[in-house]
Amino acid sequence: MKKENNNLLEMQFISFLSYFNAYLYSGNNVYQSISKCIDNLKPEIKGSVINLIDHINEDKSITPFKNFADKFKNESINQLVIMIYQYNQNGKGEENISKMIPLLDKLKNITMNDYIKKESEKLNIYLMMPLVSLAIMSLSFSIGMLQSISLGV
Repeated sequence: MKKENNNLLEMQFISFLSYFNAYLYSGNNVYQSISKCIDNLKPEIKGSVINLIDHINEDKSITPFKNFADKFKNESINQLVIMIYQYNQNGKGEENISKMIPLLDKLKNITMNDYIKKESEKLNIYLMMPLVSLAIMSLSFSIGMLQSISLGV
């Protein structure tokens, strides 16, 4: 269950990062881009992003970004969040955004593959139910036939 929640949170991070990149690319700075993302986010990550903004207002070091990244159990997310911090420190540029895209694509692929794998495992349980019920019905029928034969009917 915890792994499933991590996967959902990672998918929400990917969504956040997509919005963030769009705002950043359209000329906003890092802080503005993060702030504008809030309206588009789902509750699973929205609180964490609001918390990140609040902590950035109090602390201009990497600490708020690291605390945000620590909510995720994925090294790629940690790297992406550190890149966001570096963009915040150095200003933005199209070359910086383009460096983020391959890492984001890698994260999307890994997260989606994990999600698909988990969902297919869930479906396998449902596929086994008809086989189990068929086996039970066959066994019941066989026992009924053996009882009929033994009673001489």
